[in-house]
Parts: sequence; structure tokens; C-alpha cells
Amino acid sequence: RDEQLAFVVLSNLQSGGNIGNIVRSASIFGVAECIVVGQKRYRLTGDHGSRFDLPRRHMWSHAEAKDYLKCKRGGVRIYGIEIVPDAAPIMKYDRGTGVVTFPFDRQYSGAAFIFGNEGAGLSAKQREICDEFLFIPQTRGGTRDGGGSASMNVACAAAVILQAYCTWAGYSDAPRVGEKFVVE
Repeated sequence: RDEQLAFVVLSNLQSGGNIGNIVRSASIFGVAECIVVGQKRYRLTGDHGSRFDLPRRHMWSHAEAKDYLKCKRGGVRIYGIEIVPDAAPIMKYDRGTGVVTFPFDRQYSGAAFIFGNEGAGLSAKQREICDEFLFIPQTRGGTRDGGGSASMNVACAAAVILQAYCTWAGYSDAPRVGEKFVVE
């Protein structure tokens, strides 16, 4: 396949700031389409205009989103981003060989990423549509007495996941002028 397409499935998020920042990262990292599941109206802040750049499609249910993605030519693999026992790390680095590997599969025409709620993680309906689960390894977690953090902010996690995917898929870098990327 010449190009591996990326999709983001947005649902069950509480913060308009997180939604906006995920849309911004999706635009920056070349996502083909953002699929919004559930209510049509949602609060969106922090996107810096990316909402106008990124095609969005509304669907009422997760099952409808899954059917849409699976009907794409070549099929789209749906990855739930969640820290669950059978989740694979987003990338592995072999210190002996210097090789980085990713869990994605070129037999599919693309990948869709669905992110969990800020507090509760992925819902049962979100998990049902996932083909597999990925997580971002952390060097440090939370402590029993409340220090640290047991997981990464969902918008930050989306940026890490999408950047890893576009690296694996071979998306070309946007042109730069000075210290900024050129918005075309």
C-alpha cells in the first residue's frame, strides 16, 4: 500500500480542551478523518483552527463507526489506547540493534485510534469495536499515597500515538520556514 491512512475516533471525552488538542494533533500528524461518535454538539477549545482543516464525520454509535472503517478499501485496524493487560506498547526499542519496531500492520489500509475518557478510560462500547489495544510505556507511575500520575493526559497520549503512527507510515514532514512549519 502506498499510504497508510490514519483516523481518530472521538467519543466519551469530557474536556473541550482535550477534544480540541486531539483535533489539533490529528491535523498536524496527517489524520485523514476524525469520526465523532455520539452527540453532534460538543465543546471544542484549543484546536487553533484545526477543525477547519480536518474532515469530520458524525456517527451515532460505535458499531456504526466500526462498520464505516471496516468498509474502507483494504480495511482499517481499530486500536484502543488503554493500559490493559493484553495491550502492546506503541513502540519497542532494541538497545542491542538500535532498531525501533511498531505494532502496526501494513496488510490494512490504515489505522483508527480511539482514546479513553479522562477518568474512566475506554467504555465497554468503545472496547467492543477495537481489534487490539496499545499503550504508551511510562517511566514512572503513580504512588499509593497519591503522588505522581497513573496515566498520561488523553490529549498528550493522542499526540504521542499519532506521531508514532505517522513515523511508521512514512508520512513526509511539512515544509518549514524559520522556526515554524508552513500551513498550506
